[in-house]
Amino acid sequence: MFTLVLSGNSEAKNDFIEKFIKDEKIPSYNIYKFADGLKISDAREVKKVLSLKPVGGNRLIIIGEEPSVESQNALLKTIEELPDDTFFIFLSEKLLLPTIISRVKIINVGNSLPLESTIIELNKNYSVSESILIVDKFFSSNKGNDPYSDMILALRNKIISDLSKNNIQEVYVYLKMIKKLFGHFSLVKFNNLNPRNAAE
Repeated sequence: MFTLVLSGNSEAKNDFIEKFIKDEKIPSYNIYKFADGLKISDAREVKKVLSLKPVGGNRLIIIGEEPSVESQNALLKTIEELPDDTFFIFLSEKLLLPTIISRVKIINVGNSLPLESTIIELNKNYSVSESILIVDKFFSSNKGNDPYSDMILALRNKIISDLSKNNIQEVYVYLKMIKKLFGHFSLVKFNNLNPRNAAE
């Protein structure tokens, strides 16, 4: 049917999945979870599962937060040609390949400030005080997540989108932003600096 990627905190993701299972009337025996991250052997198991018709309704395959590159490549064609009785949900976009990202729908669950709008805001020429308020709003609304990783992934999605539209100037701007974020991230990781302070 379709493939979703959930962005947000763990509690919001669990709530979304519970509601999704209820709304789609997916029986428990048709739910397959790979919570520890997908390995190549798991990808083979998924393909085997999909070769069989589900019993008594649709089926749901839930992929954990660290799928290997090999397993993603192995599932690429499967995701492109997903059977009408199957849903895929990835629990994070952090390690997903661009080829996977381009074929899925990312849903921001919970009350996080949308990353796309945050990036657009940070790309404008604000005063120092205005920029600090935007950063504060972003960090306050993304509790429990890794703001730097989330922002870098959102920028990557913007780059992929703008490349497909041939917006080279926009791509250049977002690449510069990623470079700055990596600089901030190294301050946080190697100098034990508070993430919010580094961003400000």
